[in-house]
Amino acid sequence: MSWNAYFQTSLETAAAEGLLRRRNAHVDCQATEIRASHGRVLINFGTNDYLGLRHESKLLDAAARSLAVSGVGAGASPLVSGYNLALAELEQSLARWQDVQAALVFSSGFGMNVGVISALAGPNDLVLSDRLNHASLIDGCRLSGAHKRVYAHNDADAVRQLLKLERTKYQRALVITESIFSMDGDAAPLMELTEVCQHYDAGLVVDEAHATGVYGATGAGLGQQLGLSNQWLVKLGTLSKSLGTCGGYVAGSQLLIDFLVNRCRSYIFSTAIAPPVVAATQAAVDWMPQLSQRRERLRAMVTRVRAELLSLGWQIPAGDSPIIPVVVGKAEQVTELSHRLLASGCYVPAIRPPTVPVGAARLRISLSAAHTDQQIDRLLSGMKMEAKR
Repeated sequence: MSWNAYFQTSLETAAAEGLLRRRNAHVDCQATEIRASHGRVLINFGTNDYLGLRHESKLLDAAARSLAVSGVGAGASPLVSGYNLALAELEQSLARWQDVQAALVFSSGFGMNVGVISALAGPNDLVLSDRLNHASLIDGCRLSGAHKRVYAHNDADAVRQLLKLERTKYQRALVITESIFSMDGDAAPLMELTEVCQHYDAGLVVDEAHATGVYGATGAGLGQQLGLSNQWLVKLGTLSKSLGTCGGYVAGSQLLIDFLVNRCRSYIFSTAIAPPVVAATQAAVDWMPQLSQRRERLRAMVTRVRAELLSLGWQIPAGDSPIIPVVVGKAEQVTELSHRLLASGCYVPAIRPPTVPVGAARLRISLSAAHTDQQIDRLLSGMKMEAKR
């Protein structure tokens, strides 16, 4: 089969299964609205901008000042000439905010996760990964060459049993989990996992991407809220969601960061994060402790939407995060539902396999503190109409 025939067949198969993906370019995307190319304005329930910071003047002004001085790009990798004083200051601020010794900033969150896991583990090590972990964590496990065991979602007892049976067979062990899961919106049993890892001398790696900014007294994540901030081997975070910019960061001990600077290929061989992004992120991190009212508003909004959707009979996994999955089942069904909501003025993305398991296709509603009560009313009205179909 020729390459073009292979491409064509693969795309036709995806289309027949309701899994074909397309990108729809829009003219503009504000905090909670998308202006489509044909001029129509849609309410955006597909954003990870949980605190509505992307268009805040504090961040825009900081980026503009940096742009005038440092230009658009970093120009090189951090170990060549892309590491500057502003980036060093941002890493120090992230470390203080996360209550750890040091932090390391990456230009890509996906690249960070792949690189960090594959740098930490090797062929003589054991890696335990939650079944619903993000693709970047899964790929990091695969690239590491370590012996991988996938445990049932959020099952700390399964982790305990696996470590009890297999820990002594390997030099080192990692347990990898998200704190708030990106497609289910539920929380990992972090207290139990922390205790199990300490008992069996396993390093706990926690991806706080969807908890950063939302949980904790200063928004430092679910670890802060539970009093566990400095008890993990590795804390992974993102700049591209609640912080409103792009990239990722690792937080942990100074030894960990020094090790990654020397061993993490996706850090060593990637161009450093752009200076305007560094400046905007610094502004966001400095602002985080003062954003408790936004976090409270978001929490109240989440409580309302979850309660009303459940009362309408929609299937929603337990949780209290601004990620609200509405499980529909078949890929074709969720795609049609998303299209009908689009016609009513609400953009709610349809999530299909392989992002989620077969038979668990869903709408993924993402709420932001920037959403207005009227926008939430519009969403709930549309979901009410669909529930009656």
